[in-house]
Amino acid sequence: MARGFGNFQEAYFMRGFITTSDDTMFNGLYGILPRQYIATELFERVEVQRGASAMLNGAAPSGGNAGGTINLLPKRAGNDPLREVTLGYGQGDQGKIAVDVSDRFGSDDAIGVRFNAAYQDGDSAIDDESSTLGLAALGLDYRGGSVSPISRFRLARQ
Repeated sequence: MARGFGNFQEAYFMRGFITTSDDTMFNGLYGILPRQYIATELFERVEVQRGASAMLNGAAPSGGNAGGTINLLPKRAGNDPLREVTLGYGQGDQGKIAVDVSDRFGSDDAIGVRFNAAYQDGDSAIDDESSTLGLAALGLDYRGGSVSPISRFRLARQ
């Protein structure tokens, strides 16, 4: 975490250079993600490109991607139905519940829907500190023909 302008943001060091959450891509695009906290429950995978290959994505907004780039790819409906509930209990009395549901519909399973929701609440490992996280995301996609539109809706509160 790094602090600046009165708030916190995530920061990573790659090959000795800092990369902040402002320089993190969402599905190949900069400037879409929140800068304070990026909830991992929303993503299928993380791509990290280090060194010169990172320049394939263009310059980051802050110009701070000399060490590499981070690209977060959203969850999409897979070929098989998914129904998953996760319960967790963490350090400092943090409780968590998460739901991940996806399916495909229509002729040839062309329409995909994926819904994610999570809620976390409780005291942290630091005395007199607590945190709450609530989020929901809905992803819609269409596979057919030469065009495959994708829509994402996300709501997060921390």
